Amino acid sequence: MKPKSLSIKGMYSYKKELQTIDFEALSIYKLFGIFGDVGSGKSTILEAMSLALFGQEGAERLVGSRTKKNYQLMNLDVNELYIDFQFYSNGSLYRTQIKGKRKKNNIDDVTLDSKTGFKWDELLQMWQPIEWNKAKAEEIIGLKAEYFKRAIIIPQGKFMEFIQLSPVDRTTMMRELFDLHRYEVSNGIKVVQQNNEKDLHYLHGEYDSIHSITEEDLTAAESELTLLSLQIKNSNQEIQDIEYRLQQTIKAKNIQERYVSLSHEYENLLQEKDMFEEKEKHIIHLELAEGFRDNLVSLEYIEHEIAKKETEKKSLNECIADVQHKQKEVEFFLTTLHDEYLLSDNAINKVESLRKLSEYHKKQYKIIDLQSTLQGTITVKQSLQEECSEIHKNIEIALQKDNDDKKEIHRLEYINAVELWLTTYTHILKNSDSLSTTLRSIEGKILAFKQELNQIVDAVIIYAKNKKVLSIQKYIELAKGHINSELTLCKERKYILEKKKILHDYTVELKPHEACPLCGSTQHNPMSHEYNSEELHALIQKEIDVQEKLSFLHSLEIKSGSILDQLHTLYTEQSDLILKMNHIDKQLNEHLQLINDNVLHLLNSSVKEIDIYIQQEKKELTRLKAHVLQLESTLQEMNEKLLEKQKKMQILEYESIKIQEQQKLIEKDIQELKDIIDIDIINTYIDYSKDDINNELDALLLSIQNKINEKEYAEKELQSIFQKREFYFGQIQLLEQHVQSLISNSLTVSNELDGKFKNQTVYKSVSDIKNALQYAIDLSEEKSLVKVYYANLNTCLQAFIVTKKEYEENPYDEIIHGTLCGTLEEKKQLLSAYQVKSGMQVSHLESLTEHFVKKVSLGKRIQTLKNTSELIKELQQLLKGEALVRYVAMWQMKALCIQANKRFQQLNAGALRLSVNDMAEFEIIDLMHSGRKRSIHTLSGGQSFQVALCLAIALSESVLGNNSDNFFFLDEGFGSLDKKALEDMLQNLRELCNDGRTIGIISHVEELKQEVSKSITIKNIPGKGSVVFT
Repeated sequence: MKPKSLSIKGMYSYKKELQTIDFEALSIYKLFGIFGDVGSGKSTILEAMSLALFGQEGAERLVGSRTKKNYQLMNLDVNELYIDFQFYSNGSLYRTQIKGKRKKNNIDDVTLDSKTGFKWDELLQMWQPIEWNKAKAEEIIGLKAEYFKRAIIIPQGKFMEFIQLSPVDRTTMMRELFDLHRYEVSNGIKVVQQNNEKDLHYLHGEYDSIHSITEEDLTAAESELTLLSLQIKNSNQEIQDIEYRLQQTIKAKNIQERYVSLSHEYENLLQEKDMFEEKEKHIIHLELAEGFRDNLVSLEYIEHEIAKKETEKKSLNECIADVQHKQKEVEFFLTTLHDEYLLSDNAINKVESLRKLSEYHKKQYKIIDLQSTLQGTITVKQSLQEECSEIHKNIEIALQKDNDDKKEIHRLEYINAVELWLTTYTHILKNSDSLSTTLRSIEGKILAFKQELNQIVDAVIIYAKNKKVLSIQKYIELAKGHINSELTLCKERKYILEKKKILHDYTVELKPHEACPLCGSTQHNPMSHEYNSEELHALIQKEIDVQEKLSFLHSLEIKSGSILDQLHTLYTEQSDLILKMNHIDKQLNEHLQLINDNVLHLLNSSVKEIDIYIQQEKKELTRLKAHVLQLESTLQEMNEKLLEKQKKMQILEYESIKIQEQQKLIEKDIQELKDIIDIDIINTYIDYSKDDINNELDALLLSIQNKINEKEYAEKELQSIFQKREFYFGQIQLLEQHVQSLISNSLTVSNELDGKFKNQTVYKSVSDIKNALQYAIDLSEEKSLVKVYYANLNTCLQAFIVTKKEYEENPYDEIIHGTLCGTLEEKKQLLSAYQVKSGMQVSHLESLTEHFVKKVSLGKRIQTLKNTSELIKELQQLLKGEALVRYVAMWQMKALCIQANKRFQQLNAGALRLSVNDMAEFEIIDLMHSGRKRSIHTLSGGQSFQVALCLAIALSESVLGNNSDNFFFLDEGFGSLDKKALEDMLQNLRELCNDGRTIGIISHVEELKQEVSKSITIKNIPGKGSVVFT
């Protein structure tokens, strides 16, 4: 498998923006790098490839149920996941896609759509969909999912850990690396033992049911069957003898019948012999006549063709005569037409003059229409002017009346104040005690005015409070921002501690190759993710406190908003109140002025008279107000009518100016036309109407066009006549040449026919030959009939002679035949009885034999199961616990060492060799010191990395075998190397690339960038997530 490209969005640290990696461009350089800081998303690339191929089994850091795995897989800041992976395998290009989405109302509910797969069709140049699942992926790649992770993605960090583990832990890790679970056979052996005991018990039961059958029973049954077989054999021999004698009699009967039939057939054939001899003679004569057929047919064909060509020649001569006659007619017509065509110039001039005259009449009619329209416009305009003058007069009268009425209303409005004063005065007269009440009322009003003044002051205070509330709201917003930031930091730290707690609780469940769900690195040991439980509890409490503060600020923000709304309402009410006070003060002053000016002269009158006067004035005031309203409505209507009339007058004025301009232009055109038109035309058609002139113009144009069309048609017809005449002359020449050729052929055929006729004596003339040939006879069929007749005659004669001899040697006796048939039937019945009895005896013998054989077989199987049971007990003792697993693990470790040493000794110049001792511990053989063994822990960091690298590559090669792709990723593990060890390691990797491998290095070590030919960088940018930089 070779990757081509990978696109990721929404997985782990990859967010909304789609990131694409072009492995095909990277693979050109054989050794390439993928670099980035810890947690940047490098290892996610490998997990995305595994996930796209094998589903959730490919994402190592996912744990828990399927829903929980999906939740862990998708980045919390996005709601969609997308992976698109293209790769080559066995020369074909494949593509697989996987999509996922998160429900909007439930952040934990993440679903992955079913994977889709495609294969590139080179012929059609398009992707063809194919079924895709884990089994299909394993079939295409040629590797199981677990082997893919070992062979294509080399877990360098795991092998560094592997060589430093204790033997017990190393065996556990070997179980995962090499899938040694299948060698845990103790439980399987126990199941096999139980099944063996069960089978043994069942076989004992069957053996007890048939143990009474002996060999003597079989011998007695076989003897009886032998006697029956002998009787059947004798009966079969007697039946065969009788059947042979019966066949001989039947044969004699058939020979007798065939002899009689052949006799009749031979006599019939002899009667037809004369007829077939005459037919044979006639065939010879016809064959002679057939020799003349081709010459006669050719001669007749030539004579027919000559007559046919003469007829065609005559027809062509007639056509030529017709064409010449037609040519003369057309030439005469063209001559006549030419004279008429010369006269058409005058008609054309006349047409042009008539056109201009028609235009002249149009212009005159147009002027008359314009003048009529202009006159109508002037009339309407005068009418509108009169109406506008009338409306102006009515408006002036109405305005004058309206002003008079308003003055009277203004004068009478004081009556309300007088009425109020009079009511108060009457009340004072009736009860002087109420004066004190009035004074108190006035004091109350004064207090009300004071309160209103206080409210004005309060409005100023409200405005100040409003500003203060706004400043409080700004402070609340700032406090909320700080608290939200504190809450976010608290949640992030809590999330990290919870993840560490999960890793701490489920350390045992994590696989050795599984990547860290927190940082994505396979270098980290989940055991190293320790956490502080007290800090976690403190963070939880702090989160609760911060949430309470946030809730308090939220409620305070709501209250301040409510207060602000109330202050705004109060301020609006105070503004309205101030306006209202000003209005009341103004009205009060006006009423006081009216009282001073108009009421003082009424003080000497009686109260009753004043009351009557007030009522009359109020009625008059009501009437005047209604009249004023009516006048204002009438004035509005008249103003609207006046505006409408004025708009119409403006439109008419504009149209009048436009009509006058058009009239001037048309008069100018008329004068120009008068100067151009021929005076004779004007005099001739002066009394014609416009339609008469147009009709005359159309008639002239039609006549001219007809003449032009006739001339063009005649010229085309003459050209066609010339072409036909030339064609006919050419055809006549060809016919004459063909006739001459036919005459020559006719002479040749006649000479050949005369030569043949002289060489025969059967026919006396050519007419006799023609008469013979006119009969349609199939000579081959006639010959075949004659030949068949003579063959049948000869065959029948020979068969008759042979049959006659057989008949004389074997005469047929009907009495003997009947006796033999009766005896044969009796013998067959006796044989059938013997066979039935024998069959029953055979079944009895087979049953006895089967049970006896089964008895012997069961005894052997019981003994075998007993032996097997003993062996299983010994095997249980031998493979007790994990002995086999440890043995296989030891064998695998030694095999890995042998393969790894091929590279490890190259790296250390043959100074060191890796081996495994009997305690399953790695050792180093120091070849520079007489092969002395020492612990692997004595190696430096760089040497330990070299050992881990060689072991990882050895594992990859053991899994891939002879796979031609030779592509793998080397994940992390370079940070512990010094400069020299790093150079040696890179040199070894380059040598691997020279052997045809493609290697991708995944590391956070920046120095490696300078050592590889091509690389990409992954950066985890805040807000954007992981981004690929080429």
